[in-house]
Formats: sequence, C-alpha cells, structure tokens
Amino acid sequence: MRSIYMFARSTIMWLGHGFAEVETLLNIIDLVTTSDALWTLCWKASPGNHLSPASHIFDALCTMAKFQYWSRAWVVQEIMFSQRVSVRYGSRRLKYDKLLDFWMAFVTTLDISGWKIANESDYKQSYAATLLETSGPAALPIPDSARNGSYFTVEQWLDYTDIKEASDRRDHVYAYYGCFHPTFREGMEIDYGKTSVQVNTQMTKLSIEALKHNALDIILRAEHTFKEPSQPSWVPSFGREGEARFRAPFGTRMVKKYKLNAGGPNNQAVRSAMTDIILSVRGVQIGTVNTFAMPLIEDAVDFKANDWFEGEDAIRATLIHFRQTWRSVRVPNCKNDVQSFIYSYLVRSVKAPDTTQQPQLVTFLQDMTKKPEEAVGYIKSMLFTGYHVGRRMFSYSWTQMPKTGGLGRETEMVTRFGLGPKEMITGDKVCVLLGCSIPVILRQLDGGHCIFIGGACVHGFMHGEAVDGKETEEFGIV
Repeated sequence: MRSIYMFARSTIMWLGHGFAEVETLLNIIDLVTTSDALWTLCWKASPGNHLSPASHIFDALCTMAKFQYWSRAWVVQEIMFSQRVSVRYGSRRLKYDKLLDFWMAFVTTLDISGWKIANESDYKQSYAATLLETSGPAALPIPDSARNGSYFTVEQWLDYTDIKEASDRRDHVYAYYGCFHPTFREGMEIDYGKTSVQVNTQMTKLSIEALKHNALDIILRAEHTFKEPSQPSWVPSFGREGEARFRAPFGTRMVKKYKLNAGGPNNQAVRSAMTDIILSVRGVQIGTVNTFAMPLIEDAVDFKANDWFEGEDAIRATLIHFRQTWRSVRVPNCKNDVQSFIYSYLVRSVKAPDTTQQPQLVTFLQDMTKKPEEAVGYIKSMLFTGYHVGRRMFSYSWTQMPKTGGLGRETEMVTRFGLGPKEMITGDKVCVLLGCSIPVILRQLDGGHCIFIGGACVHGFMHGEAVDGKETEEFGIV
C-alpha cells in the first residue's frame, strides 16, 4: 500500500459532489489563498461577520467537516505517504495545502477556549469549532510526512483511534501500520487471521514497551471487541439494502439489491464469488479498458531491473528506442516477425510468454509505446514490484478535461495503464466508487446493470476517493 502512494505522481482526495456551497467555498479559498492582500483582509474582518452560524463560509466548512471521508482510519496512512495532494469536490479542484491553511486559520480564529456557552449562538459556534478541530485537514498529518521521516508516536496513534472509524476493529491497528517508525513496525504483524482481541493485545504490549511511564493509560484506552467481522474493512463487502432505503439511479430496478461498500485500500481484495453480483452504486467512471495482456514476465522482476534498465531515463530511452525499432522492422500481417521481435528485444534471457497471449501483448505494447514518458511510472511502480503477478496488464483511456476554463480549449483522449483481474475484457469500465478505497473493474450488461469483475491497481491514483479523470453523472451502472 505504501509503495502505491509513494510512486504516485499526485494524489487527489475525491470528496463527492452535491453541495453547491462547498463548491463555492473551494472557489473562495482558492481566491483568498492566492492573494496576500485578500488573506490579510479576510482575517482582519470582524469574526462576527463571517464566523457566525449564519455565515455561508461557516456552514460550508461544517458541511465539509461532516463528510465521512475524513473519519476513515485508512486516510491517515494514505495522506502520510502522498505527495502533491489536491482536493476535488464536484467540478472544483483545489490544492490541499490551500485548504489546510484556510481551515487552520479558521479554527484559530474561532478560539473556543475563551467562549462561554451563554446562548444558542455561542453553543453552535462552540460545537462547530470542536467539529472543525477534530475533522477535515485539522485531524490529519502533513502530506508526505512519512517519507520525510516524520512518524507517529504511540500517543498520536491513540489520539487518532479516538476520532477515526473502521468497520473492522483490527484496522484501528493495521490502518496505521505505515505511520509508525520502521523499528516499531518490526514488532507488528499484519495477520487478519487473528481476532481483534489478539491484535489489540499485541499492540497494547508494544505500546507499553515503548511508553513504560504511561502503561496504565495505554491499557485503559486500548479498545477490545469480541465482534468479529468476516473480512477486514478494506475488503469490499456487500450488504442487502432495505427496500425503503434503496433507490436505484435512473429508476432502474436492479436484479439483486446490493450496494457496494468498503472501508480502506487494498489492490488484492477481490473474491471470485463477487463476480456475479449485480451492483447499484454511485461513483465515477475514470476510463474504459482498451487493450490487455498477461504480463511478459510472470513473477516479480525487481532483482532484474538494475540489469535491464539503470534509472528512469534509461527506461524512457528504451521505450522510445523500442517504438522506433518497432516501426522500422514491422511487417504488416506478419505475426511471427512481430512475436520474434518482442521476444528478442524485451525478453532476452527470460522465458518467453505463452504464445496464446502474444497477439494481446503486441496490441498492448503498441498502446504502451505511444507515449513512453507516461509508461515509465507504470513500469517502475508495478512491473518491478510484483503487483502484476496473477493479473492482467491493461491500457485504458479517458477524456482529459481542460485545466482552466475558457473558449477554444479542447478535450484530449489520454491513455493510461494499470493492472486488473484476469477476467477483464476490452470495453470494461474502470471506476472509482463512493466508499470504496480501490479502483474497480465493472462490466455493463444488457439492460444497464453492472457486474463486479475485480479490483484494479492504477498507476498515479491514490486508492479510493482519488479521481484523476473525467467525472460523469451518478451511476448504478455507468
């Protein structure tokens, strides 16, 4: 999981859509944080004007603070390993640093410590200030802090477990695994075969050893539960929705009334039993599968990487050379020559792939060499780390929207790469679903229904709420 965020070029927190005041707030924050004069003027204004319960800014911040995204236990580790983080809500996108600066300045201005609960207005302000202090950016670590050597203490972990949620109590420990210093992690073992009591007992022991002077406090604060869910919270779970609560988008009646729901990230959380479940979900489609192929090499190749490519520039140069050489030697309608070329150029001393997969591999490599610079990260973060084992490589396309508004700005079709389940086919949909922390592959059936094919690993994407592509309407189905 940590390597996914560390190799990602950027991370986008997708918070959903639906509240116009939140979109307006992001526009205001972007404007205020861009101008020093506006920033100074904003905080010199009377707090009674823009910090009152009737204030639109006040209401919008409180609305954002209540988003379930912030309460997820897994989001803490996600942000600690993410770089160049931005927030997206609806059609608005904002750098996370700007939101953080504005949020913390707002909390500081509220200064609830000097307030007295004398009337309803004070009570609302006090409640809101507490909400803003314990949610949103105020309740998250600094982005990329783990890679800069800033790790959790046991006290910080205990503070986070008080305000973060996980559907599986074991994830109150496992979701923070990467947040601890490597020496502390040596005593931790991620094993979902253990009960939550065993996991918490192990963590309590480690905590006592780390903080002997606070041993009693740690024991009293450690949470234990005998309720054992069948799967950890990062595995997509399906629960039957009540008839009154269930609303199928576009009035479409689903064959089976199931709603996808998950808690945290894992690119391996796929069960074959899920493939025949008809879904009614909400989210966005980020692409459509174009080409796919089994990996050229069926096992991890990190130990071979240095022999093949020495650094990122060498990978890029190799792909460019591959494309140029491909064009010069390629003979139309001569499959054997193409297969021979792939084997001699890329495989070298490694065992050749299954011949039944080579036509697919040819098409995939053609896609991959259209823009070699975009394939560098894919090769480094996936093929050389073993994520490809047992999966299919695939390319997908999405429409890149203009970064800024204005006339004359045209959209552009962009090709990206990922790893998905073996059962995927051309035309399947690459989606990010609300509440699910892994990109997924869905297949639309006749009648508009979708079935779940499996989880996906997409380079450049933070698992789950991150969306770096075209936003579409709600779907039970896209």
